Amino acid sequence: TIIKLCQIFKNESGGLLCGGGGYVDGNNIVIGKSDSVDALLFDTQGREDEWHTMHFYSLYRQKGIRKPMVNVEVLAGWTERFTPPGGNFDAAPGRGRYLTEAESVANVTGMCLFFHANPWFQGVHKGLKTDQPTRFDIGGAGTAQDPGWLWYLQNLTEIRRRPSSFS
Repeated sequence: TIIKLCQIFKNESGGLLCGGGGYVDGNNIVIGKSDSVDALLFDTQGREDEWHTMHFYSLYRQKGIRKPMVNVEVLAGWTERFTPPGGNFDAAPGRGRYLTEAESVANVTGMCLFFHANPWFQGVHKGLKTDQPTRFDIGGAGTAQDPGWLWYLQNLTEIRRRPSSFS
């Protein structure tokens, strides 16, 4: 199990932090409550809009999990709808949805996001039809002419400065 793997890692790593989790809420609650796990990692599995980061953060807090949490694939498989081409985030609601997720957690202590976009990071692997190879660099402005996710990084500083209604 994930908890057992975290126990082994912590015993062998000399005190490094270890986190785990997944898609299944019930399993995440058990994992998140374990003393062997330092952070709960979860994935929203591309569920509909109301089932994203803050929904899960609130659910897990209500269930008694007090450790840091990480949404390891913000928007997850939901991003497949933005193909082709990978790296073009002008398609509604793409860019706005990512920024909404980032803004919702900006001032929430103990909640982190990892940017994820299937067409950019997993396109070839997942068999998505794109006119470019899978890329792992930051790229550009997120348009068809300048694909990438630099636009997201450029917005994070501004978003982080704003107060959040979830604080």
